[in-house]
Amino acid sequence: MANNGWISVEDRLPEKAGEYLVVYHPCYWDNVGTKICVGIDSFRGKTSWAKKKYQHVTHWQPLPEPPEEE
Repeated sequence: MANNGWISVEDRLPEKAGEYLVVYHPCYWDNVGTKICVGIDSFRGKTSWAKKKYQHVTHWQPLPEPPEEE
């Protein structure tokens, strides 16, 4: 089954800190919601996403390159 470039956090995490496109479930402290969202989050390194208390990241991928100006 194709995953369209998404990488599961269970398979691996980003190698360096930076901004990434993420799939996440919103969290309210320890309560993880069922809604699936897509957004941008900062990976701080090792295992820490910047908005860790407010979302449970399940998948990630590098941000695409921005369009070139003409």
